[in-house]
Amino acid sequence: MKNYTHLLIALLLCSFCISCNNRVYNNRVFLSQNSIENKTIAILPAEVILSGKLPKGMTDKEKMLQEQSESKFYQELLYSEFLDKSRSFKKNKYGVHFINPQEVNSKLIKADFYNNLKEKSTEEIANVVGADMVFIVKINKQRLLSDGAAVGIDIAEQVLNSVLNPSGRNNNINSANRTHNVSFDATLIDGKTGTTIGKFSNLGEASWNAPPDLILRRNYATITRKLSVFALN
Repeated sequence: MKNYTHLLIALLLCSFCISCNNRVYNNRVFLSQNSIENKTIAILPAEVILSGKLPKGMTDKEKMLQEQSESKFYQELLYSEFLDKSRSFKKNKYGVHFINPQEVNSKLIKADFYNNLKEKSTEEIANVVGADMVFIVKINKQRLLSDGAAVGIDIAEQVLNSVLNPSGRNNNINSANRTHNVSFDATLIDGKTGTTIGKFSNLGEASWNAPPDLILRRNYATITRKLSVFALN
């Protein structure tokens, strides 16, 4: 009974906590010496790694297909984030042009680059997609709970709701069942010299109230505010 009580307390604490560690790098020397006005940026397919206690029965092929699917999803998500932000202003907030991800991927596939991007230099990739700068995104989603543990959380959540919400109303404390460690790294690189222009990294822990996708969406929103190349003057 004592151990069960400790488990409930730990779960309750987890539901209200997100541990984050942000790191931002802006190459102010490069930005002071090089104008980015009217330059083009290609957001590459994200490098997604799913690790940890993966769903029971997931095959290597299924894991690979999911990583590929999420790779395109997070590429499109970052592109959409910049479009949404730029529409909020009467003029182009960034002074740069983002190439549509579909166009980027089409050129990568045509050049036989898509499945081996890590083997290519930034200069080669920028030349193939016709961009002045490239955005490289790396994501690692480490699943911390097994399917059985996730079911246990569901049960504990119901118990907590019955204690904290005796009225019986449908007002769940938590919206997510699984917690993850999520590492995120986004780097903007000059296509001609391979120089890092800006970099944002985040190490976060997904809680019930903040699943991995929410943390990653917050990271994308932070990029537009923290990287000097995109920040409003």
